[in-house]
Amino acid sequence: MSIPTAGQAETEQCAQNQVVGDHEVYNPHGKENAMTEPLMVQKSPYPVVVEAGQRYWWCACGRSQTQPFCDGSHQGSGFEPVEYQARKSGTVYFCGCKRTGNQPLCDGTHATL
Repeated sequence: MSIPTAGQAETEQCAQNQVVGDHEVYNPHGKENAMTEPLMVQKSPYPVVVEAGQRYWWCACGRSQTQPFCDGSHQGSGFEPVEYQARKSGTVYFCGCKRTGNQPLCDGTHATL
């Protein structure tokens, strides 16, 4: 058994991290997509025109490339998308900072960040 050099150890550590968009997520335990808190995508809500009776899946982890909706990027992160079913048609404001206390809708928390 050989002892890895500093360069090898660094390469192995980088393989455990994941680049998401323009962010690298540090993953010290090597668990795929491990996260302790969601990525803050933006400090404002996403206004979305919804249709009554339709279901929407809000991205809770912040990794989705189709914000504010889930694209499956959360796999293995410990986060799950949040379902929103529109009761009426109109504009709703989905949280962009991922810190709302009213998931998946904006509650103004971004103004305190």
